[in-house]
Amino acid sequence: MPKFNVEIPHSLDPAEAKTRLERAQSKLEDEYGAKCAWTGNDVMTVTRKGLDASVRIGADRLFVDVSIGLLLTPMMGPIRDGITARLTKLVNEAA
Repeated sequence: MPKFNVEIPHSLDPAEAKTRLERAQSKLEDEYGAKCAWTGNDVMTVTRKGLDASVRIGADRLFVDVSIGLLLTPMMGPIRDGITARLTKLVNEAA
């Protein structure tokens, strides 16, 4: 499976970062049929047909690791750009 990584800078405390990711989790599950789970307080995993991802909350950035299926390889750029844009918006929006 092709893989890519994204780092999203933020200035949130870990609890607020998790709260915002939990809101995003609901949208991922409802809109994309993804299955999301938490490992501890700082890692959210996202699984969907053709895509596996994890988002780890760091002190000053989110670390995103994504594996995509071969059929989605032509869409890797737009997928990466979409993840980057949505998470950047998520961490920068007013509380």
